[in-house]
Amino acid sequence: MTHLAQSSVLASRSLSQQALGAFLLAQPAATVFMQALPATLFMYVASPSIGVGRLSLLFLAVTAIYGSIGALNDYCDYPLDKTAKPGKPLVRGLVSFRFALAQTAILGVIGMALSFALNWQTACFSALILALGIWYDIRAKRSLLSWVPYAVGVPTLPVWGFAAAGRFERVLLMAYPLGALLSLALNMSNTLPDWEADVAFGLRALTHRLRRLQAILLSWSLYAAAIVGFAVSAPVVGNNWNILGPGLVAGTIVLMIMIGDYAIFRSHQSLKRNWFAGGFLAGVVGLAWVASLPRR
Repeated sequence: MTHLAQSSVLASRSLSQQALGAFLLAQPAATVFMQALPATLFMYVASPSIGVGRLSLLFLAVTAIYGSIGALNDYCDYPLDKTAKPGKPLVRGLVSFRFALAQTAILGVIGMALSFALNWQTACFSALILALGIWYDIRAKRSLLSWVPYAVGVPTLPVWGFAAAGRFERVLLMAYPLGALLSLALNMSNTLPDWEADVAFGLRALTHRLRRLQAILLSWSLYAAAIVGFAVSAPVVGNNWNILGPGLVAGTIVLMIMIGDYAIFRSHQSLKRNWFAGGFLAGVVGLAWVASLPRR
């Protein structure tokens, strides 16, 4: 479908259908549960007495930033989605290409404005994530560097939350090396449900250069290695094991469920569940690690 033909189809769509398209462009499930909610929880861990108003500001800022990235992702992925994902809003004609680009810009501006309303440090991290997301959508997703935005973006969530609370601490920078394996695992888990269509389309990121079973096994191994890494580094970092230990146990249980799910069903849906379960695993382990850090 050409841009002109899609525009004529869009003209016949109702306002409610366009609203649905805008909602889906923001990729709400991943945006809320894997980015906005964890960042807000990290902010609360940093300052439990903080007001609901400021927590809501960060939640909305992160939602807007990642919603902007999600809209651009659908715009850039349209040629692939046209053959592999008929449920996508642009493929269904719920919104136009111009609408997707406008949503990208508007949500980006809103996210940055809300971030500045908190403090300049929050705005800096918001700008970093927005820039990484744009790079991922436009170029990195289709290359061997597709893991880099994840390696920076995932560990930034706790730093983002603490910055929003005005409680930035240098020990939080340990999240970047410790979260590297977890970030790569999430990148692979995100790609695996679409592996077959992506390979047929010619994408050549790390996951696509492996056989699907190899990539699945590697993603599980990376989750396991990340959990072990957090445990081994705890004496060096000074984590409170009474808090970190239960979090790592919970993450291990989630990983076992992920493995069992795919071992039993071996389906596209089980890989999608693995992606969301991996996000939950990362959130649980990350929150336990941050909550167990030594405080000044």
